[in-house]
Amino acid sequence: MINPLIPATVEKILGPRCQHLQVGDALGVVSSAATEMESSARNMTSITEIASAQSTAVAAASEEASVNVQTVASAAEELSALVRGIFRQAQK
Repeated sequence: MINPLIPATVEKILGPRCQHLQVGDALGVVSSAATEMESSARNMTSITEIASAQSTAVAAASEEASVNVQTVASAAEELSALVRGIFRQAQK
């Protein structure tokens, strides 16, 4: 026995086009829609993989930038200490 909710569900999905379809036609339309959905899912998977790779690259670049900022900060501290030392020597 066919679930009585199936025709109503198919009509909701297919809209007014469904009124004149026979069961076989409706299955063909649903099959076609499922194929399109599968294609869309594959495309989304590809996009997700690309986005993931880009996110990894951005994270690596961010880490590198952070290390560079720390290096510049350390160099600035050393330069500041040297300038203070030179200033003290000049004061003597």
